[in-house]
Amino acid sequence: MPPFACAHRGLSSRKAENTMASFGAAVAAGFPAIEMDLRLTRDGHVVVLHDATVDRTTDGKGRISHLDWKEVAGLDTRDGPVPRLDDLMASLRAWDGLWNLEVKAPAALVGVLELAARHGLDSRSLVSAMDPEVLEEAQALAPHVPRGFIALGPIEEDDLDAARSAGARWINADHDYLDADEAARILGAGFRLGAYTINRADRAKELAALGVECVITDDEAVLAALGKPLAAW
Repeated sequence: MPPFACAHRGLSSRKAENTMASFGAAVAAGFPAIEMDLRLTRDGHVVVLHDATVDRTTDGKGRISHLDWKEVAGLDTRDGPVPRLDDLMASLRAWDGLWNLEVKAPAALVGVLELAARHGLDSRSLVSAMDPEVLEEAQALAPHVPRGFIALGPIEEDDLDAARSAGARWINADHDYLDADEAARILGAGFRLGAYTINRADRAKELAALGVECVITDDEAVLAALGKPLAAW
């Protein structure tokens, strides 16, 4: 597959991360894929939020798992409220791109899979996680939805084994730990390769030449460097 750019938390260089505005900006810019972080409120709503707390990205305070949706909906990110995944999927119904659904809270997984199915996005979704147990559960619940293992730091053989056990097709690696040998090792193990977070066009092209297919970025310059192919997981 040709390499493609994936908008990290939406187009977060332009709008507040993980908001309707950031994902709308990414779609308007022509990104063929978007990446987001998913957690669960106390009353069971899947929300798009990176941190375990709302402190950094909103005008509120507290752990998202200790707040009800009604409380979260009233918080401001400077570019609108924290969105529910359900509402985000509904708002982008006409968009035909790819969804990289990073499950930050294991408790959110069932809701994430249910929403992807309800919105008809199973074939255009990748469930990704740093926790291999989340991916193993995803494999059991929805084996037809592709999975990606997010590696932190250098990629050890244990990481590849964990990804393989969970039936993951993708390794998403920190690009700082990728060179030609590492990329060849991962690809040679039978995985497709993504990399995060690349905000320089020259580095994006270098990674693409090494076999990285999904380049996760905050910046439109990377999109321009890679073009806008019709991508598929």
